[in-house]
This record gives sequence, C-alpha cells and structure tokens, in this order.
Amino acid sequence: MRKIGIVANTSKGNWLPTARAIVEFVAVRGVEVIVEPREAAAALFSESSYPPEGRLIDSDMVLSLGGDGTFLRAVRMVGERDVPIVGINLGGLGFLAEFSAHDFLSSLDGILVGDYRLQERMTLRACLVRQGETIHSERALNDVVISTTGVSRLAVLKTSIDGEYLTTYEADGLIVATPTGSTAHSLSAGGPIVEPALEALVLTPICPHALSNRPVVIPPHRTITIVPAQIPKGAIVTVDGQTGVELALGDVITVSKSDSNVKLVTVKETSYFEILRSKLRWGGSKGL
Repeated sequence: MRKIGIVANTSKGNWLPTARAIVEFVAVRGVEVIVEPREAAAALFSESSYPPEGRLIDSDMVLSLGGDGTFLRAVRMVGERDVPIVGINLGGLGFLAEFSAHDFLSSLDGILVGDYRLQERMTLRACLVRQGETIHSERALNDVVISTTGVSRLAVLKTSIDGEYLTTYEADGLIVATPTGSTAHSLSAGGPIVEPALEALVLTPICPHALSNRPVVIPPHRTITIVPAQIPKGAIVTVDGQTGVELALGDVITVSKSDSNVKLVTVKETSYFEILRSKLRWGGSKGL
C-alpha cells in the first residue's frame, strides 16, 4: 500500500491524537497520507512536513475517523472508485466502524500489507427528475429520505414499484434504505433490521397518517418511483444525510440498486448479531 487517505471529524475531541498516531505509524513505512478536510491537514502537519496536494480518490485505502456520518462522507468523497474504507469510531453508536481509536494501531501493520477482509455492501442510486430532466443523481450507502421541515404538514407521496402502484403515503416523509441503513433513520421510524449480507430495499414511512401503512421489504432488482402529489414548502430529498435538494410538485424520484458496492475493511470475526447486541444494548442473556 503506497497511499492512504484520512477523513476526519474535527469536532471529535480525540480525532487529532488518533490521526497523529496513524500518520507517524505509516510515515516510517513509506506510506503517503492525504487528509481531508484541509483544516484537519493543517492541524496535523507543520509547514515543513506538509504533504503534497492530493486527491482522496487516488488513495489505496481511506480511513474514516469519527462516526457513521464521517464514514458516509468518506463514501461520498471517493465516489464509485473501488477504494476500501476503514471505519474508526471516535465515540457514539457507530454501526459502520470496525475499530475503536485505542485498538486500531494494533491492526494497522497487517492492514498495510493486505491482511484484512472486505465486506461488500450494496448501495442505492437515487435520481430526481424535474420536467423530464435529471437534475440530481447520487449513490447512497444508507438511505434516501424524503422529509418535511418547519411547520408540521404531511407530504402526500404517490409510490409505485416497477411501475405498479403501491399506495399513496400521507406522512412526514418516506425512507428507502439499504440493509446497511436499516439500523439508521429507518430503524428510528419503526423499520425492520435487515442483515447487511442480504440485498434488499426497505421502504419505511415516517409517522404515516394511516396506521396501516407499515414498512415494506422488496427485492433488490425492483425500482421504487415516488411522485409528490402534495408537499409542504421546504420538503427535501436527502442522500445519506450528506446532500439535500428541495422538492417541487411534479418531481419524480426513482430509487434502485446501484451498480457499485462499498467495500468495508474488517479484520475481526465478529458476527452481525454480536454487533447488534452491543450497539443496541440488548439483554445479556445467553439463552435458557
């Protein structure tokens, strides 16, 4: 490995000592480092040791220092280039982080020489079409969310699957999530937990007016089409909580499985169910 990228959440109090330890560790092994954002790089390096300008997408691997939001930002920054991403959790829930700050360095030497495994996670492709023109298209690892803001008014969202009418949701919004994103916003809205080894789309209404509107899980080859029939001013569609576009009547939002996956770096044999027990603080009983 010749070059690694670091994406840091500089609002986390322990990001700087963690990043410094990583930079020092890889520097003696001849590995070049690219750091984002630039204020993080400025805090890490003196003028005499400042690394050359580089692009994160040119890295052989990217390290995410923060929480799930930082990981999702790293995914967006590398785009659809086949770059493995390592999640290093600096506090909080963190479903996407394999490592904690204190145990990462013990695994880094092996990672640099290729001693790791990759988990492939499916992603979504969200497209917003306005007056026949695609004005926004983006990939999502977690979810695509239509939500209202400000005054509490319902959105009316006509929803179809592969062109077949499903229902019209009257709700505060609608979430289309991947299995990876099923433990994020969708879970808080009452959606199911879906093991990431599966490929599926999870459709979860946010506070629906009709209590009979429940989450729906559909196969990955389906395409979901959502047409706002009524939306309050300020309603937006967001992708992984990273970008948002305000909606207008007549817009058409399509969500389908993307052609590319995200690669998560792992070195442990931790099962997904162990992660759920730990992160969600489920009961400690090991059975009867």
